[in-house]
Amino acid sequence: MNDAKSPIFIHSMFRSGSTYIFGVFRRSGAYYCFQESIHEFPFFHRDSIAELDNAGQSNPDLRHPPLTASYFSELQAVHSAWKNVIHQEMIYADGFSVADQKRAVRYLKALVEAAPRRPVFQECRTAFRLTALRAKLKGTHIALWRNPWDQWWSFKAADYFDIANLIFLNAPHRPAVIDRLREATKFCSCTDISLEKQFEFYKAQPLSAEDSYRIFFTLWCLAALEAKSSADIDLSIDLLSSSSEYRFEIAKSLEHYGINEIDFSDCMVPAMAFSHSDATFFENLEFEVLRYFEDVGTPQADLEWLRNRSKLHQQTEYGSRSEGTVLRSLVRKTENRLAEMTSLNFANASSAIGSNERAEHFRRELAEAQLRETQVTAELHRKASEIGQLNLLVVSKTSELGAALNQLEEKASALGVLQDELETKASENGVLLADLENKSAALVVFENEIKQKQLLCDVLHKELADKVADLTALQGEFSRQTSEVITARSELEKLMMQLEAKSSLSRNLEAALSDMEAEQKRLFAHIAWQDDVVSHLQSEQARYAAHIAWQDARLDEIWRSASWKVTAPLRALRRFFHQHTARPRAIAKSGIRRLLLGGIALLARSPLIRELALRILKTFPPLEKRLRRLAASKRSSGPAAPASGMRRPGIDPISPWSGSMEDDVAIALDVLERNAHR
Repeated sequence: MNDAKSPIFIHSMFRSGSTYIFGVFRRSGAYYCFQESIHEFPFFHRDSIAELDNAGQSNPDLRHPPLTASYFSELQAVHSAWKNVIHQEMIYADGFSVADQKRAVRYLKALVEAAPRRPVFQECRTAFRLTALRAKLKGTHIALWRNPWDQWWSFKAADYFDIANLIFLNAPHRPAVIDRLREATKFCSCTDISLEKQFEFYKAQPLSAEDSYRIFFTLWCLAALEAKSSADIDLSIDLLSSSSEYRFEIAKSLEHYGINEIDFSDCMVPAMAFSHSDATFFENLEFEVLRYFEDVGTPQADLEWLRNRSKLHQQTEYGSRSEGTVLRSLVRKTENRLAEMTSLNFANASSAIGSNERAEHFRRELAEAQLRETQVTAELHRKASEIGQLNLLVVSKTSELGAALNQLEEKASALGVLQDELETKASENGVLLADLENKSAALVVFENEIKQKQLLCDVLHKELADKVADLTALQGEFSRQTSEVITARSELEKLMMQLEAKSSLSRNLEAALSDMEAEQKRLFAHIAWQDDVVSHLQSEQARYAAHIAWQDARLDEIWRSASWKVTAPLRALRRFFHQHTARPRAIAKSGIRRLLLGGIALLARSPLIRELALRILKTFPPLEKRLRRLAASKRSSGPAAPASGMRRPGIDPISPWSGSMEDDVAIALDVLERNAHR
């Protein structure tokens, strides 16, 4: 159900100002308002909707506020939506939350769907089932209530309200406190389910004043407890009539639930002035009713809350015995007498069964008594209403008279003060008269001065007009310059934004330049290092060139020497021998190499053997020295290494085969030395 169709329910009992609240919602024009849609009248006339126009305003004693249309105007407009779903059981028989509300829910949902605007339901027969309806229909629920003393006396405008309460008590599904009340009031059940028959049945059994208030106050408490547990807004018609602050608070609460355009400023519900005897009548019966609730297990906190709520808007000071008090007492006694007469007539009628004439006689007497009762009750109600209005008028006039008397006393006091002042002023008048003559002469002089000043003012006005014209021109120029300043400021802001962007770019460039300078310094340092390396390499190159030149000179010296020439045959013999013994030597060399490598691997795996080999080697210093020189020569490298077969100075030349062996021994010695240092 969307928000536009979220229903608003106003739950109340009879005579609590509900018609006024309904009228306020209807006159706002923002809502589609149903007045007492759960009512026996629409049920009785569900097939003749024209009769709905005649309901609501027929009894002037009800003192309902004027409405812009009939009670059931909105209900009549959507007749087709509800005529087949209205049932008499949902009006009173299902009147409490303990009953199944399927019929009422189906009926109300049909009206919600048929409403062209957000629907409002003002109901006087749903206050005792608010919790059950809220659970089924959602929406916003307002509990409207009135102080019980004034509300019960307002019941006396018609006997309909007591009869309707009795029909509620006859409901088949009711809370336990109603059974306790029925027992206390000796309630007589009507077995006929027809509403017409029940109205006839209970109309013939008028209540005493005490039983009437017992029943009313019990239902009032039930409605209050339902409101306490489930209502969204608790609305007191008494406070709404007397307090502008409360009206403001209620308007705010309604706005919270999306309810707007509601004006309660003209709310006015009358309140009676009660005497001590009235208070005693009510308080004794209220104490008795609250004991019924206590008997059925109502929590003490709820009982205390009910006591406080019932006294919330009642007067705390009671007046003396007045004509209104006498009439109210008379009404209560008359109701008690009528109840006794009705009970007696029924007893007499029961004893007269078997005699048709006497039965007819008693029926005529009963009808006459009921007619007299109706007439007397109507007259008493009319008098009570008139007296209530007169009481209000007397209170209002008394208040106005007291205020007027206070004003007269204040004015009399002020008049005495004025007379004293007048006498004082009279004695001062002579002095003032002489002073007045002197001032009259001075006034003539002053008038002449004024004329001169007037001429001067005319001149000044003309000058002022010229200045105003100049000022207007200056204002135009100022406006133009202001416009130019605004334009210049806009351009300046743009330039500032550009400058800020360029400043940011400049900072980025400075950071990049700083990085480049750092990189340049690093490159310069690297270049200087490389220059040093080049210088070192050049010096090494010169050293190697000198060494090569020395070796070339040595070689040339060897070749020119006599020994070289003398040993030429030996070299030829060696070449011959080498050519014919190359393979055996290669095989021997390979074996020795494998043996040497195997020994090296064994020495690498065994630290003990490695240390032993080094010790043995140290016992032959010449061999150790030679092997170490060979290892150092094998490890050295460079661009100017000696040519193959050539030896550095100090190394004896040997054969290529022995040189290869020396190389292998040097490598083995180097490996041994490295493993020894690990």
